[in-house]
Amino acid sequence: GLGGASGGIAFSTGESSLGTSGSVSINTGDATSGSGGRIDLSVGKSISVDYDGGGQEGGHIDISAGDTSASARGGHISFKTGYSELASSGHFSVLTANGGKDGNSGPITLTTGTTRDGESGTISLTTGDTRYDSGGDIIL
Repeated sequence: GLGGASGGIAFSTGESSLGTSGSVSINTGDATSGSGGRIDLSVGKSISVDYDGGGQEGGHIDISAGDTSASARGGHISFKTGYSELASSGHFSVLTANGGKDGNSGPITLTTGTTRDGESGTISLTTGDTRYDSGGDIIL
């Protein structure tokens, strides 16, 4: 809003004392003889009105899975591209934007959590198996 913040939208399920809490799903429908739908998730940019470059940071997107106090694993996060029955699967990209005139492009950080008595997590880069051709390359 003018001179202040715009409104917010929250989707949530209620708490559960003895069972599983609810789910929130955002889906598009299937398409016959057409392309599947699209879901875009974006946040606003910061625009400097005094033209000296002294604005605020752009918006952030945070995704986190649920914690647990039980002797079970915490929630997991999974990203997967689409499958094609006759062609290639979908493309997956992780990238940072170009840096500005006097700045740098942002870093990409892969970090596992710490642990007190167990082993910390593993970071692995693997390519899929193939039946008739050679496996994909890993280029660092």
